[in-house]
Amino acid sequence: EEELSPEALFVLATWVPGPAQSAIGWEEQRIELAQKALALDPEFGAAHSVLADKLAYLSNVSAPFDTENNRKAAMFHARQALDLSPLDPDVVFNEAQAQWHSGLIRESEATMSRVTELDLSLDFARFLSSVIPFTCSNAPDDIVQASIAFDNELSPDNPIRWLTLTWLGWLHAYREEWVAALEAEEKAARIFQIPYSYMRRAMILN
Repeated sequence: EEELSPEALFVLATWVPGPAQSAIGWEEQRIELAQKALALDPEFGAAHSVLADKLAYLSNVSAPFDTENNRKAAMFHARQALDLSPLDPDVVFNEAQAQWHSGLIRESEATMSRVTELDLSLDFARFLSSVIPFTCSNAPDDIVQASIAFDNELSPDNPIRWLTLTWLGWLHAYREEWVAALEAEEKAARIFQIPYSYMRRAMILN
C-alpha cells in the first residue's frame, strides 16, 4: 500500500472482490485506504467521497460508529468531494450513496440522477435513481417489474447483481411480498453480504 498512488488507493477503497470475513472490519479497512489517499493528496475529491459514503453507512449500521462526530465527518467529506470534483461521476455516485445512508432520500435521488447526466452509460445509477424514491415505501408495479427486468438483463456472474438483488429484496419486503423478498435476498447473499443483508433477512423471516 505504501507504493500505491492516491488513485489506486481510491479503487481499493471503493471495491475489492472476494469474501469479506467481517463486514464491519472490511469497511474500516476501506476507510483507512481512503485516509491514506488523502494523506498523499488532501484535495483528492474521490477519496473524500469514499469517506462520506463509508462513514454515513457505518453510522447507520454499527452502534460504535453512530456518533455525532462521524455523522458530521461524513457530511464534511461529502461537501469536500463535491467542491473538489463536481463533474466526476464516481464522486457524485458516492455522494448520492452517502445521502441515502443518512436518510436524505430526496437529495439522494436528485444526486443519483446527476450521475446519469454526467455519464449517460451508467445504467446502474439510472436503476438506483428509479428505486431510491421508494425507500421504506410501496413501489408501484411498474417500478418493481422494471427493476426485475434490469436485473435479468445483467449476466448471471455480474457481481453488481448483489446490489440489484438487494434492492429487489427491499422493494418486495416493503410490499410485504415475503417469499419474493427472501428469494432475492438469498440470491444476493451468495454474491456478497453486508450488515444490511443480515438485518433484511431477519426482518423478512420475522
